[in-house]
Amino acid sequence: MIEGEGKEGFFKKLVLDVTGVVKERIIGNYFSEMKGCYGKAFALLAVYSLILAASAITIVGPLIIAGPMTLGLSRGFLELARKKKTSFSVLFSGFKDFKRAFCTFLLVALKTALWTLLFVVPGIIAAIRYSLSFFVLADNPDIKARDAIEKSKQMMKGKKLKYCIVSICFTTFYGWFYLSSVILGALENLNLDFIEIIYLVLGIFEAVYSVVVFPVLFYALIKMFYPDVFNGMQEETSEENAAEESVKKEPKPKKERKPLSKKAKKIIAGSFLAVILAVLIYLVFGLKIFYTYKPKMIKIPGQHYEMMSSEVTQDLYESVTGRNPSVFSEGFKAKYRPVENVSWYDAIYFCNLLSKSEGLEPVYAVNGKKSVSQWNYKPHRENEIEGKITQDVSANGYRLPTVEEWQYAAKGGEDYSYAGSDNINKVAWYEENSGGTTHPAAQKKANGYGLYDMSGNVDEWCWDVDPYDGYDRYYCGDNWDVDAYNCSVGFRGSSGPSYRCDISGFRPVRTVITAPKMVKIPEQEYEMMTTEVTQGLYCAVMGENPSFYQTKNIDAINKKYSSDCDAEDVLKNGSLNNPVDKVSWYDAICFCNRLSIKTGLTPVYVVEGETDPDLWDYTPHTGDQSLYEYECEISVDSGADGYRLPSYEEWNYAAKGGQDYKYAGSDDIEEVCWYKDNAGNTTHPVGQKKPNGYGLYDMGGNVSEWCGDSYKLGNDSRIYCGNDWASSVGNCTVTNGMYCEASNYYINTGFRLARNVLKK
Repeated sequence: MIEGEGKEGFFKKLVLDVTGVVKERIIGNYFSEMKGCYGKAFALLAVYSLILAASAITIVGPLIIAGPMTLGLSRGFLELARKKKTSFSVLFSGFKDFKRAFCTFLLVALKTALWTLLFVVPGIIAAIRYSLSFFVLADNPDIKARDAIEKSKQMMKGKKLKYCIVSICFTTFYGWFYLSSVILGALENLNLDFIEIIYLVLGIFEAVYSVVVFPVLFYALIKMFYPDVFNGMQEETSEENAAEESVKKEPKPKKERKPLSKKAKKIIAGSFLAVILAVLIYLVFGLKIFYTYKPKMIKIPGQHYEMMSSEVTQDLYESVTGRNPSVFSEGFKAKYRPVENVSWYDAIYFCNLLSKSEGLEPVYAVNGKKSVSQWNYKPHRENEIEGKITQDVSANGYRLPTVEEWQYAAKGGEDYSYAGSDNINKVAWYEENSGGTTHPAAQKKANGYGLYDMSGNVDEWCWDVDPYDGYDRYYCGDNWDVDAYNCSVGFRGSSGPSYRCDISGFRPVRTVITAPKMVKIPEQEYEMMTTEVTQGLYCAVMGENPSFYQTKNIDAINKKYSSDCDAEDVLKNGSLNNPVDKVSWYDAICFCNRLSIKTGLTPVYVVEGETDPDLWDYTPHTGDQSLYEYECEISVDSGADGYRLPSYEEWNYAAKGGQDYKYAGSDDIEEVCWYKDNAGNTTHPVGQKKPNGYGLYDMGGNVSEWCGDSYKLGNDSRIYCGNDWASSVGNCTVTNGMYCEASNYYINTGFRLARNVLKK
């Protein structure tokens, strides 16, 4: 403790330790001088603050009572400083002089506000200049408001800097709070969970410090800067007066400055280093002076596409197209902000250009032409792409995601309202925190898949057409200028494909086909896919999804089954993992060959001597088109290692799983099957039920599965097994098999792959 401190207590030590170099004569003396009246000063200021806070429930409340209450508080502190008895009634004495108090408050507030309009510093100077107005008013019952303000101005002439320094000395602790807040604000970009706890602790300390220090600060400023404070003080005894006079006549010895203690020096050095460290942390993590960012593609787990880690940046867009149409193209690190002011047409144009620049196969074609130079389209102008726009999803180039792909990726394998958190401020730039502008990519927390800004910043164009008008295109994620609701992972909107604005951007995806998981069937020379072919895999290979049970068909599904359907609940997380349905036998063998080609295997099915389905006289998903009716010769290359449909015998053997159960994996159908009594008139994501002994899922129920065999030789009928979600208990057994025409496609029919295991 500093010499002479005595027993001033913990709070004095706290203030002295924090300020370090502030001498006891500036602060410590006032703690000592307030012995016996500190409690009254604290109570007056607390009641004053509480009343003003309570009045704030109405807009005019503080305006009406602030003047009289401040006059009463000033009288109270003057009485304390003059060692007079003070009661709480003095706090309300200003209402007896309401007119002068109100006018003084109004004039001080207006003058200060006008100076603040010039800049912050003139406003602070004005506030100090008029700070003694209410003390003057309290001491002079006949003075007018304007004269009280003028007298305060004269009293503070030449003292404003000193007033400011003393205030800073008392409130040094706030500097540390501010410094800490700056550091924590910068570190928020690291998304550390403990920062919120530190903020709370700092807030509590700040509140305690304010409660302790402000009565002393108010008292000290009166004693130091209000020259009339000594007027009216109780007279001392004649002896004391004489002693004081004799002391005054004697020349005061010049005080020697005491050298700083080791402790003070350490505090000064530590403060200096802390400030430097804080500035460095703020520059690196807050302003991110070394920030650079390059988007990368991230494989979406369990799916057959990868997605860009952020929205397309202005830097990337300009490097590909040679132009930057963004509205927010200037300012700090602008090139790392998402590109905006781009239409849906601009986005697909960019995708094909980027694909070409990386040697990938473009996805989009206009009237069958994939080269953008043949589209007769100039980006960033008020025009549209004329002609039929098609996409080849199976191509390996860049494209816009479907709404379902976007929403699946946005969830990140998590169950949050926004992409990565239930706390929107951690993951999104939106109307309440964006400051009316976009922000550089990847500054917020990523979601579970490592994708940034899937909520907020800019809207992201998707491929899908809005079915309500058949023209507008969907977008997801929303932007910097919307409320929190619109930034949820399930929200989507739509606009015309030529629409451009400072909120519209995009994020491309790319199809990445990987081999499905297969299981070697014991003691057999084939392997089988562990699940039915999913909609995600089918769409990646075939370029479209013919399924009835997909998320975008929710309205049609509900209409078909009325209220007796669980599809809306089942498909709320997307249908990419549901089995593909509504495929014919011909669609299935077409898929098998395409997947074989894309994964480097030898296709199994041969139609008129061709293994490439693009050369067959067949277009998938176009109705009851039959290769049989066209008298096309279909044969099987038994020595090929590509994917195929299992035979009826192979399917039955695998379904039993080496076990003696009625159903595939159990005698309890509820454990292993989605069927009529538990499916709710919809398919379900694959792999949710118990597998059989070979690790195969859904060999009973969910969707019927095409087999490779003809029901009768020379007939177009083909066998299917396992039955489906609409089947009764008896039809889901491992031995059940049925047949129908190969060209038929039903909403309960899918398939599962098999593949020969060739001996080396």
